[in-house]
Amino acid sequence: MVALARFHWLNALWQTMRMGEPDTLLMWRDWFSRAMLAYGAIALPLSMIYNLPVLIAEGRYGLIAADMAFWLFMICLLFVFRFSPNVRGYLSLGILYAMTVTFLVSLGPFHARPVWLVMCTVFAGVFLGVRGAIAAALFNSTGLMALYALMGPENKAWASVYTESPGSWIMFTFNSSLLALASGLTVGFLLNRLDRSLRYQRDATDTLLKRSKELEKANELLQREMEQRSTAEKTLIQSEMKYRLLAENVTDVIWTVDMDLNITYVSPSVYRVNGYTPKELMATKLTELLTADSIVIATRVLAEELAVEAQEDRDPKRSRTLELEFIHKEGSTYWSEVNLTFVRDHDGKAVGILGVSRDISDRKRAEEALRESEARYRIAMEASPDPIVTYDITGRATYINPAFTKVFGWEASEVLGKKTDFVPEAEWPKINRMIDKALARERFTGVDTRRYTKS
Repeated sequence: MVALARFHWLNALWQTMRMGEPDTLLMWRDWFSRAMLAYGAIALPLSMIYNLPVLIAEGRYGLIAADMAFWLFMICLLFVFRFSPNVRGYLSLGILYAMTVTFLVSLGPFHARPVWLVMCTVFAGVFLGVRGAIAAALFNSTGLMALYALMGPENKAWASVYTESPGSWIMFTFNSSLLALASGLTVGFLLNRLDRSLRYQRDATDTLLKRSKELEKANELLQREMEQRSTAEKTLIQSEMKYRLLAENVTDVIWTVDMDLNITYVSPSVYRVNGYTPKELMATKLTELLTADSIVIATRVLAEELAVEAQEDRDPKRSRTLELEFIHKEGSTYWSEVNLTFVRDHDGKAVGILGVSRDISDRKRAEEALRESEARYRIAMEASPDPIVTYDITGRATYINPAFTKVFGWEASEVLGKKTDFVPEAEWPKINRMIDKALARERFTGVDTRRYTKS
């Protein structure tokens, strides 16, 4: 076949007969019809080389013309006409039946002619399935009986048929049709099985391809998610390292408790403040570290915040600042300014409390000292026999002592917070110079001034 492929038209026939990878019964039937047409286009001229002299000697020119017509039609089906696979298959079956009938009429029903009927039934099974094979067998038996009735003993090719009884012909017709039916049904059943196999293979392939694409997509998503997670983990580790470094070195104490007030985290800086290690505090209730008064304050604020938390319009980022008195490990107490906020989960639900505590003992002592100092100065000014008045930067009176009221007659309610003008006009230049010195932080004493009394 490779050697014959050197000729252009034979190469075309060879390419026509080559089978690819049909995945449907229709494609397989199309290949089969093209292969049979190509086989006929090659075999018919080869057979004519042997049969042509005999046919000419017997004067069968009509049969020669019919063979040529069949051959040309097969060539046209292969290379000229562009029919659908089904139409090409039906026309191939029609050519085969036409050739079979021609041979039966011209050459008689014996020798190899019954094989052509079997071939027609097989082709019908190929192109039309089991029903086609049954229909072809019925057509064969009907056609043979019709030819028996039409030909007659005067036809030389059929003369020997009529030397036997009609029952013999009926038996011949029955046996030929039964043999053709068996062959056609076998092919039809096999093709039905092939069709189911091809459908299963195609469905399995489609499912496999679909599943493969889904797996590829899932793999891409998983790969992307893994990359994102890896990046997030690296970022989280870096962030944790930064925050841990900050928490371990900051002077403030950072801590967290759950909603039952169990300590879940505390920064190492707590040791410098109250003498407890983080491990010791983790085993201690928060309420055990506060004085009784501070426990009352903390409990009240927690109740208030839980009530706010139940409201729909709450601010999830709100915080509260308290001043609480803590108990040192050694038994003493110290004051801390505590900033509190809720720790929330992904749904925004409060799952704990974050606190940042700052030791304000020095500030508390300074405030107490200031209060004591103010109290002493107030006692001194209240007891002074000299009138004393203080002003703010805008000139409003902020304090007068009892001696001021006694000397000038002005009550505190009439003076405090007001710009009461009890300075004579001639005294204002001197007063302005004193104000300038006071703003320049200069000290001055022994200045005589005059004031109006209320009366």
